[in-house]
Amino acid sequence: MNSELRRCEQLKNSTARRSFVLALAIVLASLALGQALNAPVENFKLPLFNEQGFRAWYLRGKQGIYTAEKEVKIVGMDLQQYSGNEADQVIALMKSPEANMRLNPLVASGPGEIQIESDLFKAVGEDWIWQGSEKRLIINNNIKVVINAEIGDIIR
Repeated sequence: MNSELRRCEQLKNSTARRSFVLALAIVLASLALGQALNAPVENFKLPLFNEQGFRAWYLRGKQGIYTAEKEVKIVGMDLQQYSGNEADQVIALMKSPEANMRLNPLVASGPGEIQIESDLFKAVGEDWIWQGSEKRLIINNNIKVVINAEIGDIIR
């Protein structure tokens, strides 16, 4: 039973990731077609949906700046991850004053602060990189993590 639940969770995560990558590719393409390099799109909002039609992500920024092929700089990034089902609940938040996003591989990074929050934890730090395909976030400086869940014997 647990392995079936894990497989369902992996499928759900891979579907949401594919939807996010596709939507980000569309945004990058529209920025490339409609904007000159380094010309900002102001106060953009991008809802991203999974294959079932439920909201998976919601990306907002004060500015989106097309900087290179398949690459965009986001000033004032505010990214919300949703449950991807009929509950339509926010399950995680990611905020940064500056993020550089690119495709193939899906990577976001920033020199400044990053804040990530869910029901289970809150993490804050500086100089970060998010590797989307590996579901990995690396924070290099001034890291603070608060865990809101019971962790048992993980830390000894």
